[in-house]
Amino acid sequence: MNQAINTLDRPFAFASDRPSLNLGPAGVAAGAIVLGTLYLNAAVNWRQAVLFLVGAAAGIVLYHAAFGFTSSWRVFVADRRGAGLRAQMLMLAVTYSTHRTRTVSLRSRHELM
Repeated sequence: MNQAINTLDRPFAFASDRPSLNLGPAGVAAGAIVLGTLYLNAAVNWRQAVLFLVGAAAGIVLYHAAFGFTSSWRVFVADRRGAGLRAQMLMLAVTYSTHRTRTVSLRSRHELM
């Protein structure tokens, strides 16, 4: 008999049964990021819009790293999986270089005046 099996017939849900991304909240968040970027570009300048995008990307990285640095370090030490730690280091490098570029740009502009 070829009978459809629903989730009540199985004791555990499989990962393939669940969607990997909930498109509703992800779409709203992406839309808010795009609108915020466009607003900052129009109201202030393109640098503020880029900094907003860097901050949004840093927030996404921290969200996927379980809201903090300690979780990725724990997984690295306990399970020898360094993907979260590498993502955090990349996030710090991008954030620092963006901040450094902005600081040097403001400093050089101030010296010219």
